[in-house]
Amino acid sequence: LSTQAKMPPCDFVPEKYESYPYERMQKIREQNIAPSLRTYYKRPLLLHQGHMQWLFDHEGRRYLDLFAGIVTVSVGHCHPKVTMATQKQLARLWHTTNIYMYPAIHEYVEKLTSLFPDPLKVVYLTNSGSEANDLAMFMARLHTHNFDIISLRGGYHGGSPYTLGLTSLTSYKHGVANGFGCTTVRIFFFIIWVTNSLFEYFSNCHFLLSSTLWPLIKTAV
Repeated sequence: LSTQAKMPPCDFVPEKYESYPYERMQKIREQNIAPSLRTYYKRPLLLHQGHMQWLFDHEGRRYLDLFAGIVTVSVGHCHPKVTMATQKQLARLWHTTNIYMYPAIHEYVEKLTSLFPDPLKVVYLTNSGSEANDLAMFMARLHTHNFDIISLRGGYHGGSPYTLGLTSLTSYKHGVANGFGCTTVRIFFFIIWVTNSLFEYFSNCHFLLSSTLWPLIKTAV
């Protein structure tokens, strides 16, 4: 009996790869693309085409994409329904501004807000998770008149200068002031453990201890 897992069948046939050879792609990556946009694996995948839950590399190998595109994309790859709607819109109108009205956005927000309970009936559309979190932080501070924000260690909340203060991953910390008013702590079994490195987290955020947070820290110590 074979213990090797078998891929589910797929009748989609990808197009023939006709771009640069793998070695040239690697060279371009090393010389012309910022190293902060790092790749995984000793020999990173050179992906060529996607279809639904499948990805295909430059040699035609098929992969089952369990991330569905990663982060904010949740409809797989080149879903026919999404592709058709996108093509239809691109053929009609690309971009305007919020000072005008356009049918599609009004139709969309009406359907979206119909799914929300009262009184959540107003939306502000953004183009990324970072921008959405920027807006959430700003609105929370504006509404509550409070400023300090605590986030959990190991979480990713965005790569903008504003949200970098909430993001607590080493690869996103560059020793530059960002995210003023944001503090990262480790929460384990609902107890805040304050270690010797806590002040490093505070300095990474360039955080000024407030009179409301300092008693919490002293109590935890």
